[in-house]
Amino acid sequence: MINQPTQITVTCGRCGHKRSTDDGFSDRVPLRERHVVVRTLLAVNEGWQCDEDGDLCPACAAPDTTANR
Repeated sequence: MINQPTQITVTCGRCGHKRSTDDGFSDRVPLRERHVVVRTLLAVNEGWQCDEDGDLCPACAAPDTTANR
């Protein structure tokens, strides 16, 4: 098992903002699973909304506070 640095980019589905990470993964972890891990970390640590509907950066995931004014 070798830890391979892997750059994974998550793109906001609304504004196109990109967030790239360089994380070390075992060479046995498939790319799809690596992407799931990175999306989860972005959601927990940086406020991204990552779910089955897509990925939203923190600015786009924030509720629109001007809608009820």
